[in-house]
Amino acid sequence: MTAEHRDYFESLLGRMEPFGHVSGKAMFGGFGYWEDGDMFALLDSSGTFRLKADTTTVDAFERAGCEPFAPEMPAGRAPMTMPYWRVPARVLRNDSTFEAWVRDAIAVGHATAKGKRRSRKGTVVAKTVVGKKVVAKKAPGKRSMGGG
Repeated sequence: MTAEHRDYFESLLGRMEPFGHVSGKAMFGGFGYWEDGDMFALLDSSGTFRLKADTTTVDAFERAGCEPFAPEMPAGRAPMTMPYWRVPARVLRNDSTFEAWVRDAIAVGHATAKGKRRSRKGTVVAKTVVGKKVVAKKAPGKRSMGGG
């Protein structure tokens, strides 16, 4: 991790401050970003900013010619890809488009976080404890990747 990568990490973290309880930390030679405890983005060890995508948002990344994160694997290990896609430069340059893509990635992060369970109707719900009461929170539906 270089000082330049740390500066970029900090600047992106600052841009995401209005989006909720966003935090970040160094991990695996890069940095991860979380909102309210669920990971939604990463800055990989090469300095590439990536947002988490799922079936509701991956088309926007594909249309933009972006690729998923494929970490280098040790010899003998099968290659793998992760659901974090490179963010197009045009998205990084445009504040309103950046906001829309980050908000969608935060929603994906919440919807796909470990510890989630499926309700009987198939809707992803998150369980949190408020006082002594367990509260279920439905995950958002289809996202738009606005400004795309």
